[in-house]
Amino acid sequence: MFKTNRLDIKPWILEYAQDFFELSQDQGFNLFPITRYKQNSIEDSKEWIRQNVGKYSVWVRETNELLGMGGLTPWTWEGESLFDITYRLRSSAQGKGYGSELAEGLVKYGFEELKLNQITATITPDNIPSIKVAEKLGFKFDRRIELKGVPTDLYRLLSRSSSLSNDPSQPSVMPGRSSRKALRSWAVAFPIISVTTVMRVSFGPSSAKVTVLSMVSGHVGAPGWREMLPSLSANT
Repeated sequence: MFKTNRLDIKPWILEYAQDFFELSQDQGFNLFPITRYKQNSIEDSKEWIRQNVGKYSVWVRETNELLGMGGLTPWTWEGESLFDITYRLRSSAQGKGYGSELAEGLVKYGFEELKLNQITATITPDNIPSIKVAEKLGFKFDRRIELKGVPTDLYRLLSRSSSLSNDPSQPSVMPGRSSRKALRSWAVAFPIISVTTVMRVSFGPSSAKVTVLSMVSGHVGAPGWREMLPSLSANT
């Protein structure tokens, strides 16, 4: 599918079930789990491969050894469609720079081939090696969340072509051009409303969400403005 300096990244196929089963028993491969990957049998490994979405096998080109797993997995958080980077390697790979090499290749593949606007990384707070890899690639800490009952830190990396700001000094991510245009149009439709007293505008990575804080009396523009407020969301 794609290559790095030392690695071949390929889709999982059923012929790799034995290799995946053996990999899933490796202690290093199972460190810092959010999702359980350890398989009980080769048949379980085949079923995992059949159901797998967004994760790839990672092979050392020189030795043809299955080194681990990497991927860009689609997921949803609070209604936002995202792609999460995975880099999980066996114990023998530690200390050789494979994790950084794989993660860098996945980011390049995601932005250049899949044309993603952003990539997330979900990492347990005690997984210092993965945090260092993510930060080296430019991922920025977003918030602490809980995934599958596990406290997890959410990191984000925006593509260079994205209209969203990736400046860590900013308290929130600014909306894209279409978001700003939609909000300006809405303000013109209801010119008497005071933005500072009537609504709060919160900017997320892919949308600008308007939350009504209070109502005002008097004429505020076109009929039906009250019905429009709760549903207003200007997507980038």
